[in-house]
Amino acid sequence: MRNLTGSGEVLSEDDLLALYEPPADSSAGFVRFNFVMTADGGATHRGVSGDIGGPADKQMFQLLRRFAHVLLMGAGTVRAEGYEGDVLSLEDKSWRSQRGLSEYLRVALISGSLHLDPQDKFFQQSPTVPLIYTSESSSPDQRAKLSDVAEIVLAGKDRVEPQLVVQDLLQRGYSMIHSEGGPTVLGEFQQANLVDSLCVTLAPKTAGPGEKRIGGDAGNTATNELRDMQLHHVLKQDGELVLEYRK
Repeated sequence: MRNLTGSGEVLSEDDLLALYEPPADSSAGFVRFNFVMTADGGATHRGVSGDIGGPADKQMFQLLRRFAHVLLMGAGTVRAEGYEGDVLSLEDKSWRSQRGLSEYLRVALISGSLHLDPQDKFFQQSPTVPLIYTSESSSPDQRAKLSDVAEIVLAGKDRVEPQLVVQDLLQRGYSMIHSEGGPTVLGEFQQANLVDSLCVTLAPKTAGPGEKRIGGDAGNTATNELRDMQLHHVLKQDGELVLEYRK
């Protein structure tokens, strides 16, 4: 990848990791989201994002996990994208171990409905006990079923409140919070002003009408606010542009 915000130099893997290093003092929390989208703004193609990105996106997708204390996602993303088992490679684990980070990355889900199957491979093959953030209005029966395979945390009365999720994660010592979506989760965290870093790969493809955008579908737009972010860098590989914005 070339750094277009620098002198156009080709970056090594170590260079990329240095570029994406979180702030030195992130004890108050650093919430990063990573997305890929098409040139016409689509975050999905036929409901999933996996076939949008090219080699640059896939490289950054994996590298960014190395910094994380916890991987936060919406339950719908886990179902749609087929997450299961260990999310780190052996190389990732070695890199993390050398920096005092756990070799296993805990996954935290956000689910208001708890439409999750405890027998799913995501739970059965997970090397750590996942966290599930849900609301007090969720089904007590589903909570009981899922409590055998996950730790259930109530984070809101009628809906999951992003502020309460971040507060709980920080209390557990997870200050570097990394999320891979989906769009609904990003939209809710944007509205709560809790996005510190937004990483976006712009793929040289178009998806056509009807696909989701990375911040979710139109909801109550009257409550939306324009929030300024600073361009941290622009990278390029073949036709892909790899961007990071920080608060």
